[in-house]
Amino acid sequence: MKEKNSFLITKYIHPLERKIVLDEDRNIIFDNPKTIEEITFIENIIKKTYFAYKLDDFGKKFAKAANSNESMIDKFDENDELLTLKLYYFSYMRDVGKHDSFIKEFKESNLESSKSNIFNLISRMSIIIRYEEEEKQNISGKEICTMYSNLLYLVCNNDFGGKLEHLSIHVNNDDSNFINKDYASLFENLANTYFYSYTNTPENSFHYTINEYIKWSKLINEFTTKDKIDKLIYLSNILELINNSKKNYNYKVLSLVSILELFLTHNPNYMRYNIEDSISKQFTLKVAIVMHYDNPKIDLIKLDEKLKFIYNIRSNIAHGNFAKNNKLMNKFYDYYECDKSNSDLEEKFKIISDDLYSIVSILLKRYFTNSQFIDFLKEK
Repeated sequence: MKEKNSFLITKYIHPLERKIVLDEDRNIIFDNPKTIEEITFIENIIKKTYFAYKLDDFGKKFAKAANSNESMIDKFDENDELLTLKLYYFSYMRDVGKHDSFIKEFKESNLESSKSNIFNLISRMSIIIRYEEEEKQNISGKEICTMYSNLLYLVCNNDFGGKLEHLSIHVNNDDSNFINKDYASLFENLANTYFYSYTNTPENSFHYTINEYIKWSKLINEFTTKDKIDKLIYLSNILELINNSKKNYNYKVLSLVSILELFLTHNPNYMRYNIEDSISKQFTLKVAIVMHYDNPKIDLIKLDEKLKFIYNIRSNIAHGNFAKNNKLMNKFYDYYECDKSNSDLEEKFKIISDDLYSIVSILLKRYFTNSQFIDFLKEK
């Protein structure tokens, strides 16, 4: 039975001139909402989230702090309760419109909506990922769509901050009362980026990343055959759990290392080797090889020491030796150049998890472009 709304809502806002196909066989596409039902559904979510987190306060705070010579704040009433949303919209139109002719057309044709119904306008600009719910290879359309969402964000956005974030916001398709802090932060964070400049358009806007998404979706599509799809679905499920774990950095470190082990290590002969010691050696050597291929100038000695440090952290987490990790973290600054005045343990784990996220991204890029090489490393 087909779901009422077969799409995921992404964290992107951008009017599309035409739909963008990610997987032709499964009809997975980037699109904007088209029907009244779809537009109203997303509009309700945006509106409820916006007011639940008082995002108008962000615009007002910015209005008080901004220099009108460097921003467009002086064009708006700082007491407007929709200031944050309007600033985001007009800043985006201003900056991206310089590089996208369709944006200019969209802005001109929606002058009245931008004044009278900004929520509806933003809803119509929302980027969604459509999918067909019909099962293929005993895998639902939603699972495949979620897989693309997880993997595309991982391989495409590492250069834009290495954040442990997700391309899509999972919403129960029958629940337009959905309120989510991550979704709320969309407008605040993007608005904060856009407000300050007339000329610098952030590289992680949809306008700049779409070509990367198309490129990598084609490569990922080659791995959706029956013998390979299970591995990618399993990987996607791990990434989903990582994304949902928020500030549980112990779990993130453990899970991200497990992804590297999944692709690079094999089960050693327990009659000949200490299993954990052997996997640890495989991990450090094979990850170092992948990193060297990505950056031949990397200091392999320092990398080897850092990877051993990370694997020891992982092992202590896996075995519940948290007190040992507290001691081991004394060596943190040997491997990471950070402000030593900040000794917060959670912040250290966050830095390690972000580092691992970048390594996993590099590994997967190599896997999708040369899986034979990664498979060879795993078996040797």
